[in-house]
Amino acid sequence: TKGGRSDQHALEPLDKLLRHIAVTPPCMLTLVGDSTTTDFFVATLLGAFRLGWQRTYWCGQFGASYLHGENLSVELINANCSGFSKYFTQVWMLKAAHPEVALHPKCKRLSLLLHVLDSTTVRMQQQRAERLLWGSTYLLLNWGLRKNDKPRLITAFNEVVKPFLDTRRFDKLLWRTTLPQHFVSHDGSGLWAAAKKVRKKVDFRGQWACGPITNVPASNWRNIEFSKWLRSQLGPEEASRLRQVDANEYFVERYDLHTAPDCTHYLYSPFAYFHLWDAFREALKI
Repeated sequence: TKGGRSDQHALEPLDKLLRHIAVTPPCMLTLVGDSTTTDFFVATLLGAFRLGWQRTYWCGQFGASYLHGENLSVELINANCSGFSKYFTQVWMLKAAHPEVALHPKCKRLSLLLHVLDSTTVRMQQQRAERLLWGSTYLLLNWGLRKNDKPRLITAFNEVVKPFLDTRRFDKLLWRTTLPQHFVSHDGSGLWAAAKKVRKKVDFRGQWACGPITNVPASNWRNIEFSKWLRSQLGPEEASRLRQVDANEYFVERYDLHTAPDCTHYLYSPFAYFHLWDAFREALKI
């Protein structure tokens, strides 16, 4: 418990999300991004299990490095997902049912899909974006954490994010803002690139240390640049149609949710992921 509340309270927004998706064809939630999106996918999968969803099928390399405290008695698997090879390289999928949740008549199961992006041609990116959105109730996208300067970040937006924007499927497409890093650095930004410039290890074990952010605007530069880029691509009015899932206000304070020397990925806790699930629920107004 935390503050006298059980983990079931922390799972309430996820419960609402999954029940909503279960009655909204094609009853699939798709997450697209990098390793931080993988963490969000695994957290959502484990939360679904806690809520009583029962797997009927799954494939992919299930697992994550930061699930401390979670019951991992459920066997995690390593099996390729069939039917995606033409468009995708890394795909994880869960299909599940719940004894107390009636799905939409057009849906046999609730599906959770993760696609970890890679570099492909622009044409393939467009085909991939169209196919993913066509098969999803909602698609939550994030990209750019590994880009440590503005030119590379803008290139990544143009190559990876723009094909999704070009579909104009704002009824399905949402953007997750990039979560903050918490590396100890002289400028207080928490950024890996800033910590790397220090060029020395900073904790007693000779490893990178995680610490508080004291320069919030600098820590948030990727999201600031994304907002500028989005407006430049779509114009202010059209850009406002892209709903954003933003939990940075919570995570910027949580440097304690890392295991050094990794100050990028967050430990799994339903109390932490509550804020992402709730921001998602709020963006959908459910």
